Amino acid sequence: MNYDKGIELTFPEHQFGKVFQRYAGSVARQGCNLSLDARLLLAAIARANNTGHAVFKSGELRQVLSREKPDGTVKPASRSTVYDTLKKLRLAGLALPRGGETCVWLPREFWERGLDKGAMCPVHQTWESGYVSNVDSTMAHESYDAGPMW
Repeated sequence: MNYDKGIELTFPEHQFGKVFQRYAGSVARQGCNLSLDARLLLAAIARANNTGHAVFKSGELRQVLSREKPDGTVKPASRSTVYDTLKKLRLAGLALPRGGETCVWLPREFWERGLDKGAMCPVHQTWESGYVSNVDSTMAHESYDAGPMW
């Protein structure tokens, strides 16, 4: 899909905005008719530590991406829906390949908090930030969860 419509947009270099993590998480959980990838990204932003690791309990992202059925009951998303949605974020450069349904790892180019170095990620066992521009091709197929990478 080519989204270039001949519209030229300019963006300021090295500018930062402010995102309130609690609000992002609230919007992600409410859904508000947003796409699954927008909801997953907002949930990751809400949970991300200083180095971009957004750690979730097993099944938590399935709940965040759940949908309400016509009878009013809520159906959690499947694991494949979570991984398909993560794939979209990875392809857009908004999540790193090494992650899954228990840790969405946001790249340093996108996420940075100017606080202490953060906490160790229990999934990746690292204090490190990750960069999209440094992703090794062998990492693209690694997974630290039991589920499929994509």
